[in-house]
Amino acid sequence: MAATTGATFCTAGRAGARTSGSRLRPVIRAPGLAVFRSVIESESRWWSAPQKSPSAWSHSRRRPAVGAAFQGRDHRIAYLTALSELGLLTHPVRTLFVACTQQVRYSAVGRRRLRVVLERPDTIHMEADLVERSWISTLNRALFESAMRLDLTGGVNRLAEAVAAGAREADPHRIAALADAFGPKAAAAQRRLASLTRTLELPLDLSATVDKRQPVIRMDPRDEHVAWFDPELRVAWNETPDELRAVTRY
Repeated sequence: MAATTGATFCTAGRAGARTSGSRLRPVIRAPGLAVFRSVIESESRWWSAPQKSPSAWSHSRRRPAVGAAFQGRDHRIAYLTALSELGLLTHPVRTLFVACTQQVRYSAVGRRRLRVVLERPDTIHMEADLVERSWISTLNRALFESAMRLDLTGGVNRLAEAVAAGAREADPHRIAALADAFGPKAAAAQRRLASLTRTLELPLDLSATVDKRQPVIRMDPRDEHVAWFDPELRVAWNETPDELRAVTRY
């Protein structure tokens, strides 16, 4: 495969990749998720991330390598790599994160370390676009999944940076539909995103209502330090709003 595609694979563990702008309509493979289909009619706008130069899309040469590595496997470029590919981050991402329905024996694609995240077949291509043989999370999916798995996002600073960069183009209705489709963990992700956008006054109006009896959730589940508390959405932040404003420049 490497000889015909120009891709180089190293054996052992995980995966990731790259993509550029495309106007392909998302494809859903999730029978029965009528609530998600009801909001999928409008075209995806993920390629138009604001406040970034066109150079943010300069890594498309890696797409064929990822497509070759995952040929015949349902996959999606996701999490931190998707945020970077969508032009939402200022600093480069060294690891390639790929969601896949099965594990692979590669530990790298070319010289980039690979991290594979197992995912169910019915959600793997939900809010994803196919570009040059590689699937990639749309803007809405990338923000949502990153808020759900901060361990695959690089922490709250990178999440806040990405949300601020993509807030004007993100669709709150499609993010809400994702939350409905993914269950309890998704509700926490939606609360994190809503807490960030409301507190930092970002232009993305996410609906999230929280009863006072609901348990407090952490902005980053890995960090028990509480620097600030959002009483409305009951989210314990491990960074202060001012610290994240410095990152997002809002």
